[in-house]
Amino acid sequence: MRYSPLFMSLVALPLIWATAPLAQDTPAEVSAKTVLAEVNGTKINLGHLIALKRRLPPQYQQVPDAQLFPARMDQLIDQTILSQQAAADGKADSFELRTLLENEERSMLANILVAEIVENARSEDALEEAYQNAISGMTQDQQYNASHILVETEEEARTIAEELAGGADFAEQAKAKSTGPSGPNGGNLGWFGQGDMVPTFDAVVQTMTVGDISEPVQTQFGWHVIKLNDTRLSPLPTRQELEPELNEQITQSALRAYLEDARSAAEIVRTEIEVPASALSTVDLSAE
Repeated sequence: MRYSPLFMSLVALPLIWATAPLAQDTPAEVSAKTVLAEVNGTKINLGHLIALKRRLPPQYQQVPDAQLFPARMDQLIDQTILSQQAAADGKADSFELRTLLENEERSMLANILVAEIVENARSEDALEEAYQNAISGMTQDQQYNASHILVETEEEARTIAEELAGGADFAEQAKAKSTGPSGPNGGNLGWFGQGDMVPTFDAVVQTMTVGDISEPVQTQFGWHVIKLNDTRLSPLPTRQELEPELNEQITQSALRAYLEDARSAAEIVRTEIEVPASALSTVDLSAE
């Protein structure tokens, strides 16, 4: 079955920007079963309109209800008129339509159950257990927090090292003399791990203890005087950081477990008819 542009426009009717405001507070007597219109005796209720809104593209979901309501109502009326005529022409009994509706019902019912399974699986205890399992397999690497003063010559570096040994403030010396980009920040390089710095610099840092100030160290960038401020093990990710991934794991695990049990209990009989995969594209659904 090929759908005409008119049909597609009725499936996703462009919004008509209404200006008449709707009531902001829903009266107590209004429910999903409230009838909004009748078309040749066929009732259209508020539930039909709500269900239609749920299936709109995301950009339409954000449209205010006061603008959405009249356009979607017109869409349902037009669809009802067309569907009534299609039914009168005998199209309601076509194999293609029945097949499409069966798939739609199957999908919607399955999604309802999946939503319940997911909701029941996601709990505080399940999330905490999944988090603990995740971090138990993670390794924590040694990290260093260091500052440095970078100058062009060894002579400058040795002079600075002597001044620091005499009690000069490292951060102030860095601000005044370092040519590196960290100079204005007192030379602080922040936290880094093994291998993050150039090899010579990295090797020296790993031999230092907290509070040590190194002898001048040469790299391709110049001469460094290094101070080791602190060390730590790399922090583990927080539960909040892992929560999206953990929820996905919990969901997939719950669905797999449910389906494994359900498949074991179900009577599944596959026919022995050999159907080539190309049949998906070559068999005409509307020809039946």
